[in-house]
Order: sequence, then C-alpha cells, then structure tokens
Amino acid sequence: MPFLWEQIVDLTYKPKFEIVKPEEAARVAERHFLDLRKKYGSVLAIDLVNTTGGEGRLSEKFASAVQPILSDDLRYIHFDFHKICGHVHFERLSILYDQIADFLDKNGYLLLNDKGEKMKEQLGVVRTNCIDCLDRTNVT
Repeated sequence: MPFLWEQIVDLTYKPKFEIVKPEEAARVAERHFLDLRKKYGSVLAIDLVNTTGGEGRLSEKFASAVQPILSDDLRYIHFDFHKICGHVHFERLSILYDQIADFLDKNGYLLLNDKGEKMKEQLGVVRTNCIDCLDRTNVT
C-alpha cells in the first residue's frame, strides 16, 4: 500500500496494523505513482485486499489517497479477491480481466525477436497489492 502503515508481526494469524501519519497518505501515494509513471508510463493500480475488517481500512485509505491523482495515465481498480474468488474459484478472475482488458490492449507488452531487437514496446504497467504475502498477487 503506497502510504505509511506498520504491522507488528507476532504469533497471531492476522497481526494488527496501524496507519501512520494518515494526513501524509495522499502525498506519499502521489510520490509513489509519479515514480512509477516516470519509469513505466501508464499505471493501472489493482487493489486486491478485502473490503471488510482491518484490510478494509487499508483499502479505504488507499482509495482515498489515490483518488485526487487519478488521470488518463493512472487508473485504480479495487477487486476484493477473497470475496469474489474465495480460495478455489480463480476462474472468477475473468471479472477483473474484463475490467482491465482495454488497459492491457492499449499498453501492450514488450516483444523482442530472436536477435534481441525490440519489436513491440510496453507503454504501461499493472501494479497490484495484497497484505500478508503475495498469494493474491501471484494468482492474479
């Protein structure tokens, strides 16, 4: 999540977290996405965290922090991975893929020929996040 937060790791299944300096969230998010846009071009930010519980608070802060800086080259989508896919219905990712198909088509991919010459250039990047580990991101 592109703002300041911390999580004290302990032996519980879902350690508690705290948003640090919430008044700085918009500035931190703006710097983060400005850096991504400079490096990669257009950015599609996909938030994969739950909308309820502690994760819901982080998701709300992320959405509100990014809202003022959305533009033609910065797009944000929330996709509650656990609610929609659960632990076994990964075919439901097609719901997300339908939402982002236009971004992927527009921004393409990098293609090199067998000589290493660039045949096609990628113009943007998809940025995802989850909380605990990269399971949701990797599956997506």
